[in-house]
Amino acid sequence: MKKALIILGGIFITALLIFFQQTRWGLSVTGAEIYMETYYDGVVADEKAMYQELGPEEYFGRYTQGWEYPDIFPSDKDEDYCLVRIFIDLKSRSFLRYDLNDAYVINTADNKAYIYRAWSALISTFSIEGMASNSTDVIYLDLYKNGRTDEEILRDLSELKIELHYSNRIFKLTKTIDLSKMKLTLLEKDPYDPN
Repeated sequence: MKKALIILGGIFITALLIFFQQTRWGLSVTGAEIYMETYYDGVVADEKAMYQELGPEEYFGRYTQGWEYPDIFPSDKDEDYCLVRIFIDLKSRSFLRYDLNDAYVINTADNKAYIYRAWSALISTFSIEGMASNSTDVIYLDLYKNGRTDEEILRDLSELKIELHYSNRIFKLTKTIDLSKMKLTLLEKDPYDPN
């Protein structure tokens, strides 16, 4: 009887571990890349006009609530600003499909990166099939370069944490991605550019 209970207990624990591995622990982030694109002519003027029209609350939106902001638009030169896209590499160890639903930058109180606006790149749900690997952009950032080189900006961005909201058929899940714990790669070419 005791031996049967030990065997049943072992089967139950194994089944529980497999269940959680397949449903809750099956998605991992294996890397991150950054693509930076300097503003082209006229973007700062357009952004200032949008800021004036919408007002701060609507302009900054729900992804940047509660941030400490640097002086908004401290320069009138387009080349002093850039759009940053953060890509993450994903690996699924589950047989279930994962759907990425939303993403937020969650630790920008000191804002050393001079980000003035962020939004989720997950406008529509991005899916990763079971037992597959894929890469997608999850966050867009507008930032003021403040005279920094690309490498200095990359160093400041590496201090960010991203909260990723995703789901499978069973659970809605949240994962915190700490960019300081992974090697960030600066992309020279836009991954979506076919040329």
